[in-house]
Order: sequence, then C-alpha cells, then structure tokens
Amino acid sequence: MRYLGGKYRIRKKLGAFLTEQAKGKDFFLDLFCGAGNVVTNVDHPNRYANDGNKYIVAVLKRAQAGGEFPDVITEDFYQQVKNNKDAYPDWLVGFVGFGCSFGGKFFCGFARGDQNYASNAANSLSKIDLSGVQLSASDYQNAEIPKGSGLIYCDPPYEGTTDYSIAFDTEQFYKWAREQAQKHTVLVSEYEHNTRGPIVWQTTSKQGLRSKAGKAAVTSEVVFQVLP
Repeated sequence: MRYLGGKYRIRKKLGAFLTEQAKGKDFFLDLFCGAGNVVTNVDHPNRYANDGNKYIVAVLKRAQAGGEFPDVITEDFYQQVKNNKDAYPDWLVGFVGFGCSFGGKFFCGFARGDQNYASNAANSLSKIDLSGVQLSASDYQNAEIPKGSGLIYCDPPYEGTTDYSIAFDTEQFYKWAREQAQKHTVLVSEYEHNTRGPIVWQTTSKQGLRSKAGKAAVTSEVVFQVLP
C-alpha cells in the first residue's frame, strides 16, 4: 500500500540484512513500522511492529485478521472520511487516508490518475503476511520494549525533510535511542548525510523526499547504528 517514506522498493534487501542482524537476539522490533514493508520481510521468531499512527496500525491488524478492503473509493467519500474520521472505523480511515492519497501522505489530497489506488492498496494488503507479528500503536517513547536484548529498527521521519505531516523532535529521538542502545542494538534508516553513527548498510542513490528547499534530493539511503 502507498505510504510516505515506506521501504517497499528495498524491502527484500533490507529485510535480508536485518534478518542477519537479528540472529541471536531475543526479538526484532520495527518501531516505526508504517505499512509493514520491513517487518514482513524479516525472519525472526519474535517479531514486533509499532507505529505512532493508530490508523495505519488498524489497517495492518485488519490485514492480519484476513479482513477485506474496498476496491473503489470515490473522491466524495474520501472527503467525507477526511472530515469525519471519528464516524468511521480506524482501519477505513487509514486505508483511505494513506492508500488513496497522493504520494501516500495521510489525507494530503485524493490520488487521481489512470490507476485505481484503492484496488491496488486492497490487493497489496491481501498479500501481506503478518503472521505472528505483534502489533501496537504508540509513540516511540511509550512503546513497550520486549524483554531481553533485541534489535530495534527505527525508520523515523528523515531529518531535514518536510513531506511528513507531523512534527518530529529529532534530537529527542536520538537521546532516547542512545539510552536504548545501552541494552539493545539500535539501527536507524536515514540519508547518508544525516548519519549519527557507523553505517552498517547502504543502498544505491535514489530520488528521495523533498528537502527544506523544496527540491527532491538524489542521495544514498543508509542504515546506521546508534551507539550509547
């Protein structure tokens, strides 16, 4: 399903890397799981996925339970859901708000064009395998960290980008991450120029999210380790 900042294009390569990194760990936690593209490609007996957006987590829970999704969403209905979120189930708000919005950004505008975005999203969700994944919806600071010593993978809003609809305190996040790194392995996805620790994995350059200057930067996306 379309989701801003999702890792769909690199999900298999990134998932294989994280699977290797998680070997011998008590758990794997995808802390900013979004549409679930990463956690579903990690092989570990104890997988956890969390996101601060309750609507996207509700979508994943419905998909996990084998629930169906609509294959047609009109622009009028899109606006109705956008303006009356409390009147609809959380999973439907998430499905419409992300899956049927331009660029997968939550209710940023109805996605028009030759594609049937609702049908594409429904088809994608019917194929996602969340078997055994424990899902939760919480701010990262309040997310329950499983017992033991695990691998915490973080894909927060990228520093210096403006496409996200939420305010995110990057410095506060890294303070929290360094605290967690005293017990767990903490890996973070970012652009190469924003790294704050040793790079452990890297993709080829690609067009990324918009910078503060409003330009779509071509850069390398990496995973780096946060040290205590």
